[in-house]
Amino acid sequence: MFEINIQDDGTVVVASTSGEASAKAVERILSIVRPPEVGMVYTATIKEVREGLGAICEFMPKTKGLLHISQISYDYFENVGDVLKNGQQIEVKLIEIQSDGKFRLSRKALLEKPEGYVERERPREPRRDDDRRGGDDRRGGGDRRDDRRGGGGGGYNRR
Repeated sequence: MFEINIQDDGTVVVASTSGEASAKAVERILSIVRPPEVGMVYTATIKEVREGLGAICEFMPKTKGLLHISQISYDYFENVGDVLKNGQQIEVKLIEIQSDGKFRLSRKALLEKPEGYVERERPREPRRDDDRRGGDDRRGGGDRRDDRRGGGGGGYNRR
């Protein structure tokens, strides 16, 4: 049995007849108010399995992150549901907090790498003509030899 009092200045006082109960209460309070930290290991609950993507995990109270399919295990598997189930608790490591506030988790980072394991290189899909990723000029355009505005390129008049 323990008692928690929050003072007007924000101070939290935990009182208990048992040191163990007091320590558990303090840890529970800290788990609620402490911000997520990259590199920390958390006990997460699988909230949603998404085939082909991974699983949404709650790793802190009311804080969820994505456990991508590539970060679940070193083993190959067809279906995420064969490895993870809703409600299952697993250990995960927070590997990134993205600029948009999303959390990337890894279970694989906590597993021992199998002997002789070689990271598979993912084949790159060929770029489509309308795919503008990767270039510095995001306005499109491309080859301007047939540009109706004239000019001819190069910045000076060629004859």
